[in-house]
Order: sequence, then C-alpha cells, then structure tokens
Amino acid sequence: MMTFLGADRRAAIASVAADVIREVDHVHLVGEPRPGHGGVPRAGALNLMNADEAARLPDAVPGALEGTALRYTASLSGHVILTLGPSGTLGASPDGRVVTGPTMAVRPVDRTRGGDAFDADFLAGWSNGETPASCLRRGLDAALHVITKIGAQP
Repeated sequence: MMTFLGADRRAAIASVAADVIREVDHVHLVGEPRPGHGGVPRAGALNLMNADEAARLPDAVPGALEGTALRYTASLSGHVILTLGPSGTLGASPDGRVVTGPTMAVRPVDRTRGGDAFDADFLAGWSNGETPASCLRRGLDAALHVITKIGAQP
C-alpha cells in the first residue's frame, strides 16, 4: 500500500517515480480523482471512495452511483468500492457484478475515522481472500462501531 496525499497534503503525484507507483498494489488518493492520470496504476485491484468522491468523478451521472462505479471499474482498472453513508455500501467488479452491503440504523456520535475503519476492515478481509460481500460487511461493522463513539477510537 502506498498512501498518496492522505499522509502529506503537500505531496504531488509527480513527485513519485512512475516505476515506484507501478509496483504498489494500493494507492490512496485524496482530492479530486483523475482517472487515467499517468501516475495512477492501471492494474490497481481496488478503488475505495465515498459517495461524494464518486459523484465528483469526471463523467459521473448524478444520482447514478451504481452506473458510475461500473463505468469506472474499467477506467480505474479494478473493483470500485463505495461507502454510501446510511445507504450502506456498493461494490462493482470489472466483470459487471454489483454487490451491495446494507447497513443498520445507528445514531452517529462522531463520524471521524468511519471511512478509515471501513477501509481497514474491508482490506483485511480482501487480503484474506474473503468474498466481496463479506468484505463489505466487515467494513460496515467496523465503521458503525467507530462512529458511535466520540473521537477516533477502536
């Protein structure tokens, strides 16, 4: 995994050598996504984002997150995983399959780190070969646990 911008907002994709980027299996982009950017790996397996980020993708269709996710599985080269807040999650695969993960109603106390918790548990499941549906459930469970407490605590 290589974190881009998340750890240092002064970083720029141009400051990382292309051969280094091609060797990583995960790039975390923060800010406006740019599919097809020369530095973003074409063989990335997973692209995780929230609904707001997906809606800002170039050519995103307002209100059509599933279609947007499917379209970007090709241009971002891999699975597109979306967190949808109270609507749960959605995972689109390059072969056109879509899996959704329903959530349960909770009263959020502090949304800080909810997305990070989702990503961490989703990736743990993915790394262990779990199904996309199982990974979505793991991520949702972790996010729900975190957002029902004050601050970023497990």
